[in-house]
Amino acid sequence: MTFMAFLLLIILFLVSFLSFWGLNPQDITVFYFPAKSVTYPAAFIVAAAVMLGLVLGYLAHLYSTVSHMLKHWQRDRAEKKAREVAAIYREGVGRLLSGDIKKAHSLLQKALDRDPARVETHIAMASVRQQEGEPQESLRLLRKARTLEPKSLEVLFKLAAIHEEVGEDDEAALAYQGILSLEGDNRKALRGLRDLHVRHGRWKEALELQKRCLLYTS
Repeated sequence: MTFMAFLLLIILFLVSFLSFWGLNPQDITVFYFPAKSVTYPAAFIVAAAVMLGLVLGYLAHLYSTVSHMLKHWQRDRAEKKAREVAAIYREGVGRLLSGDIKKAHSLLQKALDRDPARVETHIAMASVRQQEGEPQESLRLLRKARTLEPKSLEVLFKLAAIHEEVGEDDEAALAYQGILSLEGDNRKALRGLRDLHVRHGRWKEALELQKRCLLYTS
């Protein structure tokens, strides 16, 4: 708005105000509490109501603008952080695949510190700890990943594999059963659970699982 336009609005307001005052010279009493009131000319009451409405409207607009700017800033900050964590995670996985376990550990731990809710980082770090000869730490990370994403088949398969590796067959069976509760026809889980039953001589359970494997294969 230019200065001249603003000045014209002020003049129009004053003219309207004086005209309204001339037409309505009487006083109006306004009660703002049961026993509290003010008495002013009608023109002043109307002008005050208009000004109050303008102020409240401006404050509402200001609140909306600041709120939008704050949400935009928070979103940009979150997106920037996500990009940075993703870059660290990718580099850590690359180091893991290349066999540089020490560097992979450092990078993936950094990614976990920045974003503890990223499931993929927990899975990759579990692989690092497994290769470092720390299967219990690997299991701890995978359990954390499962709490973050209970329906992740990748997490459940890794849990089953490491439990088997350390001789915890009952826990491995529970992991396979968790997979089958999500995907009853998952042949890899059926075969894994079947092999566990065979290993422990549970032939009836193993036979039932073998039948299911053949059923879903055909």
